[in-house]
Amino acid sequence: MFVFGHLGLTILAFYLAEQWLPRLQGKVNYGFVAVGALLPDLIDKPLGRFLLADSLASGRVFAHTLIFWILVCLIIVLIWQKWRADFLLVLPGAAVLHLLEDSMWQTPEVLFWPFMGWSFPADEIAGGFLDYLMHVFDNCYDPAISMVFVSEIFGIMICMVGVVRWYRGNRNWQ
Repeated sequence: MFVFGHLGLTILAFYLAEQWLPRLQGKVNYGFVAVGALLPDLIDKPLGRFLLADSLASGRVFAHTLIFWILVCLIIVLIWQKWRADFLLVLPGAAVLHLLEDSMWQTPEVLFWPFMGWSFPADEIAGGFLDYLMHVFDNCYDPAISMVFVSEIFGIMICMVGVVRWYRGNRNWQ
């Protein structure tokens, strides 16, 4: 999945949860949902494909592990206990949805790192960050390729509906 797939599907999941669970209504901060939905990639892509490209050579490293998710949960719980910042509670949920959307169970050596070894498998894409980015764009936005294209289109549609709904609800502020 790429940016809009993660954003759209995660926002939709939280929107549906908010509709089905009355206790959540009006309490979901979608800005933090968006950050959580992209958090593993915001950390791992620059780290594994740019900063440590020679040693890691992968865009799925530390932030795509269960250890990372558990640490995010612990940090958020500690912050919540001190400041009761309910809006932060969506971050771990959105981050774990990212792992599910990436089908991380298919790469258990990453998901269960370091319990299955200390190294991460290298991506199949050789080259630097720009080469990686061009490969992703070439493959993600080609309708003949895979579910990545479908999830991106679906994610873009969900994001557009969300922006229109937000704009309609906030028009009175101006």
